[in-house]
Parts: sequence; structure tokens; C-alpha cells
Amino acid sequence: MFSFIKKIFSTDKNESGLEGLNTSKVKESTNKKSIFPPRSIGSITDSLRAQTRENFEHGEVGKAGVSATWEDYLHKASPGIPFYTAFKGVPVILIFMSRAFIPDKDVVADVFHNITNNNEAALPALHAKAFLQGGFPVIRQIFCFRDTPSNPLLLEAAMNIEDGDFQEFYESLQTSNTLDFIMMHEAGNGEAFALSLNISQAIRDELKDELQTVLAAYKDRDEGSSYNKAVDVMQQVYTSASDGVDRSVLKNLTCAGEVKNKFLYYEETLKK
Repeated sequence: MFSFIKKIFSTDKNESGLEGLNTSKVKESTNKKSIFPPRSIGSITDSLRAQTRENFEHGEVGKAGVSATWEDYLHKASPGIPFYTAFKGVPVILIFMSRAFIPDKDVVADVFHNITNNNEAALPALHAKAFLQGGFPVIRQIFCFRDTPSNPLLLEAAMNIEDGDFQEFYESLQTSNTLDFIMMHEAGNGEAFALSLNISQAIRDELKDELQTVLAAYKDRDEGSSYNKAVDVMQQVYTSASDGVDRSVLKNLTCAGEVKNKFLYYEETLKK
């Protein structure tokens, strides 16, 4: 229907045993020291890797792999809360949109159509800001979806630097020219819209600066502090996603074409 917009095919629920919305770089570098603390939450790729190795234990093949679809994860996502991850070095933003946020699924289709034409009034945008008041430092990440150009929808997520998915999103964002943006509406019969979006240097720099602030504060975090407690405090300070957001600082993402990863396939060459 739309050039560049891909409605990702629907499948039955994944039976591979993957659970939760948790990604990791497919090709890990053993020489590169991570700037992040140890993971308390695994990533999607961590899950795929573990499943691949479990499958290999039951066979004699030199290569083992496992596949999944983005729908497997979108169906489990919290409505209206963007999920940030990465796969094969490409950052990914997943959003499950409910009627509570956008009643009409055709509005989502129209916005995606306008994004493909790089209509500035429809372009999605990002903004990141460190939040330190909760004891456990987090990044308040705002995603702007312009369902109504005069009053666009702002969606908020609190980034946990101990979460493997965020770690991989950040790392891939610093090296990739594009990100994959995938959205499903609850009234869309399991179909998801997907586009590749260009990443500006301004977006990279902003997230990098805010992450440095969070990492510095993490070293001196309060004893007994936790991510969940910090999110509770953040929600008390900002009672809506639009609170504390200067819309002039939102940084647009332009259309780059088709998504890089239409589905997930993880493969490793393993030895007994």
C-alpha cells in the first residue's frame, strides 16, 4: 500500500521459549570494554543467544540458530511505552499503540505514509534527559509521534543503564546511520508498520551527554536505591510525558526507507 512501509507478516505466538521484552549485539567485541555496569536484565539478543546454545546441546551440528518476529515482542509490550533495543548493530524502537492513545488505527497508517514522504509535520522525534532525583539515575527518553501535528503524542520511557536492551540501543545508535522504527496498533489485526529512520549527529550527541551524566551519578547512587523506585519518583515529578519537555528541543528522525531487520534470526557456529 505504501512505498517503504512494511506490514510485517503475522505469525502464531513464538514457541521458542523466548520470554519478556529484553536485545545484545549479535557480534560481540571481546576487545572493547563496555562503559556500562553489569547487566541486571538481559536483552533480546541475549535470549536468542541462550536459546541457540540450548538448541545446540541437543544436536551435533556446527551451526545453530533461532528465529523470532518483532510481533512476538510487540504483543508483550506495555501499551504506549517505547521499547528501545537493537539487533545486528541496528537500533530498534518498538511501540505497541493502544486505542487509549490513538483510537483510530488509520491515523497510524496516515502518519507512516507522511513519514515516507518526509513531511516535516509528521516526522517522529527523540529527546533524552538525565533524571537524577530518584536515587538511582535514569534517562528520561521522550519519543514524539505526530498523530496531531499541533499537539503531537509524546511517549515516555525510563532508561535503565543496567538493562541489556538499552545498552545495545545506545551502542548501536553511536555507530549506525539508521534505526528501525516498528509500531503495531491493537486494532491492526497483528500487523505492524515499519520504517528505517535516519539518525542525526545531534541525537547521538544528546544521548551521549545525558548518559555520561547518568553514569557519573550511578557511581555515587544512594545505598538501597533501585530503578523501580527511581521510576516512581520520576512519575511523581512528571505526571505526564509532556511535563518538563520543551518541544523545541525535540530532534526529528527522517525516513531512510525499509527496515534493516524485518525479522530476527540469530545464528552461531558452536563446538561441543
